[in-house]
Amino acid sequence: MKRRLWSESTYKGLSVAAGLLLGVSAVLLAGSALVPAEETKPAVPGASQKPLGKDSRWKVTKPDPSKPVEEADNSYCLVCHVNLEEEELVDIHLPVGVGCETCHGLSDDHSADEDSLTAPEIMWSKERINPRCMTCHTREELLADKTVAEPHREMFQRWESPEKVEPGEKYCIQCHGKHRVTHRTRQWDQETGKLLKRLGGPVMDR
Repeated sequence: MKRRLWSESTYKGLSVAAGLLLGVSAVLLAGSALVPAEETKPAVPGASQKPLGKDSRWKVTKPDPSKPVEEADNSYCLVCHVNLEEEELVDIHLPVGVGCETCHGLSDDHSADEDSLTAPEIMWSKERINPRCMTCHTREELLADKTVAEPHREMFQRWESPEKVEPGEKYCIQCHGKHRVTHRTRQWDQETGKLLKRLGGPVMDR
């Protein structure tokens, strides 16, 4: 009769521990398989950008073309951001009902903050700009229009495969308008809204 190295209770304990380890491993593997593809992979292979993702801030929808168009009203925002009143992107989108709130949210707290320390509800970093614009202006539409297809094809190449082509404009706002604050006394993290820089008074534009 061979001598047992451990008691029966020890064997049972080891069996339970092994079972627990296997169970935890299975849960972890199942969880990793449930992570949505859009959160783990860029929307465009090789592109240095952030997909819109599932955060409600980035879910800006294209206006319904079947509904009557009402011109957007930006007057509330233009009280401070006067330099954007006749800016190209604002001017083009205004008649089709796409205004400041469409992309930046209502931002009531931002507008009511006289010291301008509160960030707008939604801000767009350059890495998110192209996916945002392409919510309405799809790649297919841009490349199907012969009058604009070639420059956009080049832009997409620089955006998706910068290592394969000559450097140049690869974000929509580099060619379309000057949609930015010209006199910035506040700077926020565009992802979190955290205040990063405060210089002087609250005046943003003049």
